[in-house]
Amino acid sequence: MLYVSEIELKSLIIRIKNARITNMRKCYVTNADDSEKNILANSYIDNRVRLYNKLSNLSFDNSEQNSKLKRIRNRLKNQILNKSTLVPIDSASYELFGRDVMLIVERILTKSQFRGYSYHDEFKSDACYKVLKYIDNFDYTKVSAITKQPVSAFSYISTIIHNSFINIINKETETNEFIQKQVLMQKAKLGMLDDFVNERNPIKPDLSLKSTIYIDDKSNLVDTCNEYLARYEDNLKDPKFTIEIVCNKPIDDEEYLFAELIMNRHNNVKIIQNQPNQFKSFEL
Repeated sequence: MLYVSEIELKSLIIRIKNARITNMRKCYVTNADDSEKNILANSYIDNRVRLYNKLSNLSFDNSEQNSKLKRIRNRLKNQILNKSTLVPIDSASYELFGRDVMLIVERILTKSQFRGYSYHDEFKSDACYKVLKYIDNFDYTKVSAITKQPVSAFSYISTIIHNSFINIINKETETNEFIQKQVLMQKAKLGMLDDFVNERNPIKPDLSLKSTIYIDDKSNLVDTCNEYLARYEDNLKDPKFTIEIVCNKPIDDEEYLFAELIMNRHNNVKIIQNQPNQFKSFEL
């Protein structure tokens, strides 16, 4: 199973920063160095990383052996980081960094808060863009103020990706709200003012207008009535304000009795059953 190694990710970020150049628009781009000497240098670092990861999975019953193993790992880690500061990344290692980023992206996408969305392609593309945009801000020499340990490259990349997902969700929400607003404005222009006013300002509708709510096969009369009665509780105290609930579906006995109860309690609430070729009002 593939996983992301902290030391590998940190080394790759350092080498990418070494290969960054500023273009005419003052934006950083990665200029991978595929010269023979640089490919050998990157290969040497990647091999040391693999060795470090293998040693990280070892442990001994003897505490003295474990102490020796820990010293070897620390020496290897320092060698990897020190060597990485002198070497710009090559194309093969750059692709390895891309693989690591995508592994983190896929892992974060499994979180429950992101599972229900259909725009995973947008999530992935924006996350990769944001990682490359902000990667230069990572400083491996810094120490966490909380843990007193060197900053984690994995946590840094994960935070960028997570925030990128949240940003995409917010943008999509704004877009959907804008589209809904435009649709409602067109309804108003076409004379469907009741729907427009009802949706435009559900908290404090204009008391001089009647609010009409439509119930179709996907809606429940009882739940819908309770929702709108709670929403317009203060408004219903004014006799000028009325709510008309139009049922575009058959009404069962339970819903019929509930409708009678509601209209008994509220004189300015009217519930209508809309049947083919006729409007049948509930009679109390």
